[in-house]
Amino acid sequence: MSEAFDPYHRWLGIQPKDQPPHHYRLLGIDLFEDDHEVIRDATERQMAHVRKYHKRFLTNSRLPRHAFSTARKRLHTMPRSRRN
Repeated sequence: MSEAFDPYHRWLGIQPKDQPPHHYRLLGIDLFEDDHEVIRDATERQMAHVRKYHKRFLTNSRLPRHAFSTARKRLHTMPRSRRN
């Protein structure tokens, strides 16, 4: 029997032991990055990367894309001292 498909591992290189990833890891940026443009650009980069798989893996691509949007919103609105 084959293993369950893991879009975080397959597409983003995030090992199962590191899941669920914190927002910074998910976006591929340094821990505690607070530059809004860097966060925005990282979100767009990751979403574009996952979009390449959208037609072939429709259901699986929604999970990371939703997580990118959530990470971006949280990092833009959360005080720096509370970011995770």
